[in-house]
Amino acid sequence: MRLIELEINNFRVIKEARIEFPDAVIGIIGRNGAGKTSIIEAISWAIYGNQAARTGRDQIKSSFAGPSEECRVSLRFEVRGEEYQVIRRLVGKSDRAEVELYRSGQSESVGIVDTKDHVGQLLGLDLRGFLTSFMARQQELNALADLQPSRRKDHLAMMLGVEKLDKAIVKAKEDARQYGKDSEFLERQLTQKDSVESAIKEIDQNLITIQEEFKASESVLKDSVVSKRQAAEQFKVQQDKKTTFDLVKVELNSIGNRLETIEGELSRRKREQANLLKQSEESEKLQVELKSLEGCRERFDQLNEARLKAESLKSTEKLLSGQKDDLAKLESRIVALRKEETANQAEMAEIPESITNRIEQGERELGEERERYGLAHGAAEANRREIEKLRSQLQSVEDLGPGSICDRCQRPFGDDYSSIKEHLETEVAQINKIQQQLDSSLAAIRSEGEKLKLSVFELQRLGKKREELEIRIGNGTRALEDASSSREELLESVDRLSGELKMAAEEPFERKKFEAAQKEMNRSDHLQRELSRIQGILSRRAEIEDSIKSLSGQQAELIKQQKDTDLKLIELNWDPDSYTTAASKFEDAEVCFEQARGSNSALASRIKGMLSDIEGKKERLADFERASLELDQSRDNRYHIEKLASLLAEYRTLMISRIRPTLADLASRLVSEMTGGKYNMVELDEKYNLRLLDYGEYFEVNRFSGGEKDLASLCLRLAISQMLTQAVGLDQSFI
Repeated sequence: MRLIELEINNFRVIKEARIEFPDAVIGIIGRNGAGKTSIIEAISWAIYGNQAARTGRDQIKSSFAGPSEECRVSLRFEVRGEEYQVIRRLVGKSDRAEVELYRSGQSESVGIVDTKDHVGQLLGLDLRGFLTSFMARQQELNALADLQPSRRKDHLAMMLGVEKLDKAIVKAKEDARQYGKDSEFLERQLTQKDSVESAIKEIDQNLITIQEEFKASESVLKDSVVSKRQAAEQFKVQQDKKTTFDLVKVELNSIGNRLETIEGELSRRKREQANLLKQSEESEKLQVELKSLEGCRERFDQLNEARLKAESLKSTEKLLSGQKDDLAKLESRIVALRKEETANQAEMAEIPESITNRIEQGERELGEERERYGLAHGAAEANRREIEKLRSQLQSVEDLGPGSICDRCQRPFGDDYSSIKEHLETEVAQINKIQQQLDSSLAAIRSEGEKLKLSVFELQRLGKKREELEIRIGNGTRALEDASSSREELLESVDRLSGELKMAAEEPFERKKFEAAQKEMNRSDHLQRELSRIQGILSRRAEIEDSIKSLSGQQAELIKQQKDTDLKLIELNWDPDSYTTAASKFEDAEVCFEQARGSNSALASRIKGMLSDIEGKKERLADFERASLELDQSRDNRYHIEKLASLLAEYRTLMISRIRPTLADLASRLVSEMTGGKYNMVELDEKYNLRLLDYGEYFEVNRFSGGEKDLASLCLRLAISQMLTQAVGLDQSFI
């Protein structure tokens, strides 16, 4: 696997980066927190997703990225001569994960699950194998050496895939146990074969007896069918007679009900006819009384018009009084508005018209003074940092002393110690003097700025006051104009209302005559409504007379039909006892038929069930034959699986015995190459402790310096990586 290019957007502390990887050894250098680890983590996150991150998903996207911005990592790499690109993103407010894999520019897979499977097949490694063979996280180089011996051996076996053999052995043993259980189950099944064969013979013998009983039941069923048919024919004759009798009876009852209804309606119509005579007499009386009240409405209308004029006069007097009060108030308001306008004009004359220009000039001067202060403050802070730097250097020189080594030229200070110290002290004194000047200048600028700030504030206050006065003067002018206009309108209205009152006073209103005319008109309206009602009733006189004539004819016709229907009932001569006897015989015949049919059906069902039982037991015999074959196959499978588990266990022992010398040999070559032959042999003892050969004797790595221990651990880690990558057929170009 060879890296080609990495692009990062909003990942961890990195906002944007694009890195091309040459085919060489690369070092990443930077201060703490600059993003070195984020670059390396971005590679594993692009390939394996959130499981490769050192935190939860909610902390992967940069904190400075907006909700609509996405976290994105694109990695281009080469495997076995072909170029691939994986693009992984966190999208939207919910940080939805998306991933795509491309091969030579063509889409290979889309989605988390599909891409994970493709990457696993492509590299032959899951995330754990990747972190073992291609990437060592911080503080992981010495992790193996720091483990206890028992855990170190298990950890190495896990890293090199020995646990896969363990899983295979466990699976083989589980399969062998399952085949053993299957064999026991099949053996128990086969013990039932003899009992099934005996049951088939017994059912065959019982079947012959049941079949003979079935033939006898069929004869009984035929006889019961004939008896039921004869009883049904006799019962049908009686049913027809009863149906006819019931229909005639219903018809007779219907005629009686209709006759009763018509007689009631005829009686009601005759009562209405008698009432019409009385209403006719009442109508004549009402017409006479209405004639005496003619002309009452005209008298009422004239008096009502006079009443309305009198009521309007009172409203006009009240309205006139109110408008005179409003006019007095409006005169007072006009006087007050003119006084307020004079006062505002006088106050505004005290503020110069050029106040706006003076405010703008003051704000510009204040901005320039702030800029001067910022420059002076920046210079003072920069000089103060320089003082701290020189003091730190001077303190370091004093702590090191004359016999110490310079961290730059790698030579002892010696005789130069005093001159170096004196030079640094002189620089500190000079810069302190400059700092005093800068602080004094900064204080003067701040004082001048405060004065200018107060001046601008006062100008702004006066400008705001002038704006308020202009608004108040404008509002007062408009209010004065509105009040003057309203005064003119009220004067016109007062003159008009005064004229109306003068005219209305010349026409007096007589209330007693009005009330008498109103009573006459109400009486006339009541009599007219009553007359209209009676005339409506009288208009139905012809209708009622025609209805009485029609109902009398229907009554005579129904009486005749009633007599004819009574004769039909007598002629039918229907006997209820004969009907009951025929029904009883039919019910008895039907019971005998159902009993015979039930017995026949039960025997048929028993025969069918016995035949089905025989068929089922024959199928069980066939199952026994198949079970016998499966038993032989299960026994063979158990033997071969147990043999396979034994061979895998032996192979595991052999593999573990070869891991230690192979790793030691690979690590020895790497140590020899990296130390230039100073150390050329590495040993892993039975507890997998790492030991280096020094002057013909092996020593544990804790005996050597920290750098040599790290180097030995790195070589062991590279040896493990080499074994893993060779196992899956990958190049070891990316570590």
